[in-house]
Amino acid sequence: MDEFQVFESLNGKGINLTAVDRIKNIYLANARQAFSGSIASRSWDSIKDELILVSDEKEENWVIHFFVSFFFNIDKYRTGKSKLAKRFKDYIKDSEDFPSVHRQLVSAAKFYGKLRKADVANLELKNTLKELADLGQEQIYVPLLTFAMRYKIDSDDFRLIAKALLVFIVRYTVCKNPTNALDSIFKAMFELKGSGPKGVPTAAEVISFIAARQEDDGEFESKFAVYTTRASGTARYLLSKLEIYYKLKDGDASPTLGGQTLEHIVPQKVNLEEWYDGKLPDEAIQASFIEDYVCSIGNMAILKAEDNSRANNKNYDAKRKVYKNGNNKPEYGTPYGTFKLISMLYDSYPNEFTHEQIEQRAKDFAKDAPSIWPMTVVE
Repeated sequence: MDEFQVFESLNGKGINLTAVDRIKNIYLANARQAFSGSIASRSWDSIKDELILVSDEKEENWVIHFFVSFFFNIDKYRTGKSKLAKRFKDYIKDSEDFPSVHRQLVSAAKFYGKLRKADVANLELKNTLKELADLGQEQIYVPLLTFAMRYKIDSDDFRLIAKALLVFIVRYTVCKNPTNALDSIFKAMFELKGSGPKGVPTAAEVISFIAARQEDDGEFESKFAVYTTRASGTARYLLSKLEIYYKLKDGDASPTLGGQTLEHIVPQKVNLEEWYDGKLPDEAIQASFIEDYVCSIGNMAILKAEDNSRANNKNYDAKRKVYKNGNNKPEYGTPYGTFKLISMLYDSYPNEFTHEQIEQRAKDFAKDAPSIWPMTVVE
């Protein structure tokens, strides 16, 4: 079936088209002139297939993310989603020939797909890319793509840069700096002049640039102590790293279990009257309780899904029983015996868990945060 003709028919009927539809149409219109027969459609698939993570992912998301990162690499500024199709048309118009456009897109898509899928041989880099995906900060793929293409994705230079970017974005996120300021940082990062050939900076110079824009340990610790988030992916990532840190500190090197879910110790749908057993805190604390305490990193842990469901909206005493015993299946293990954050919570707070304990637990985490995400140094 002629995809371009289908597109034109739909477009003529006034059906709303996505940014990907429009980009694909522009691509196919040019590909039909450059390639013969069904090769045009297959040439688009050769780009798209590098980008899609798994079969049920929405094509729209990953193709858009790729083109935003691709054009930032060229223009040093972000092209809005609504303007991507026009930018793509101009990109084709300014190129020497369409086959070269296709080759450039395939090459960049291969890099981008490897970044998103953590499809690399180096185990340290693979873990760094997986952590970046867990963190869920989309903008970080802009510099990742640029530096993967510049230094090659399998090089030690890129491995070190990716590690530095991970620490940078963790600290940036926890300190709640504005995400709209990231683009200007990335622009300056890409335009950095260095000591390499033609003024291209070495990896060490890029890493030094990144390190200079990180908050110091004191600022990071203070912001971590009051960090709140409704982003479950970000919270799970931070807690999984805390979990690993405390297990290793206790001499436990067993692998972290998969299938973790985010547990709010004080429930998200808390009845304050019941949780405080009638002894409510002052009105100012009550007014901001969800935002300042329920969403605090100090109020969170990770559990297997079944135990999380059992704990659900129960009071603290009932939750402690779940934390200690789980679902009573020996082969499954108990939360207390499986998760260090749960055993620490159970042992440290035997009687109550209110806003005061949340604040203290967050402060305890914050003291160790600089050791878990140490400031970048050039190796």
